[in-house]
Amino acid sequence: MGKYRVTDMFVQHGARRQTVDAVIRQDRPMSYRCRWGFALIGSVLSLLVLLVMQTLAAPPAPASPPDTTAAVAVRKAYVGLFKDQAIAVLDTATNRVLHTIAVPPGPHGLVMTPDGRKVYVSSDGASTVSVIDTASDRVVGSIEVGPTPHGLAISPDGRQVLVAGFGSNQAVLIDTTSDRVVGQIPVPQPHNSVISPDGHTAYVGSQQQGATAIIMLDLVHKTQSGQVPLEKTPRALALSPDGARLYVTVAGADSVQVLDPASARVVSQIQSGPRPTIRC
Repeated sequence: MGKYRVTDMFVQHGARRQTVDAVIRQDRPMSYRCRWGFALIGSVLSLLVLLVMQTLAAPPAPASPPDTTAAVAVRKAYVGLFKDQAIAVLDTATNRVLHTIAVPPGPHGLVMTPDGRKVYVSSDGASTVSVIDTASDRVVGSIEVGPTPHGLAISPDGRQVLVAGFGSNQAVLIDTTSDRVVGQIPVPQPHNSVISPDGHTAYVGSQQQGATAIIMLDLVHKTQSGQVPLEKTPRALALSPDGARLYVTVAGADSVQVLDPASARVVSQIQSGPRPTIRC
């Protein structure tokens, strides 16, 4: 299969989803980023791992002998391969690549629905979000969202996917039942985002030069509800489980910014070492 450049990863192994706290992402050089009109998370390889168990069990037919291969558990990981324009599907029991799924250039963001049935992949070298059916490991849909889509976030109930439309200067909402765009909210050069536990608010990192900020979105009314100006470019975002704290990494800082969503201000910093990246 050759060398792979990993952008994101999901592990599927059963009927329920567990979140594993791990993210690593690698940026391209600044000149390459400018060429494509976007910015990836700087100089770090990002690995986003989501665990979901899917047990495949075939009930025996009444007139047939018992199937000795029934109830075989399949554990799979979905890994974004940026250079190869593909998603690799791994067998986590054997650590082998089962196969790859072709997607448009630049797989950037990956999210999985809570039931583990679908994986959504944004391609920042194109203008689409691909929909992968995890039962067949095939692309079953392609959603037009505008040029250079960056990160993805999914609501806790799995009903909506939020796309950071870096090239279109908007956050795009996808309904996961119909796999159609159901809303757009203006945001200057959005990069990554995260959705609150109640699904009503999104926090989006805006990378607009001279006006970098965390933009707060009201997902119910599909409008901006506030912003927190930042001195440096926001990269990765994560919320605490109760939604009381927002953690943000910024370019050129060896610390994590801690924001209070209620007061819409930075309340502290956590020293972390060079080029931090986060996921809660």
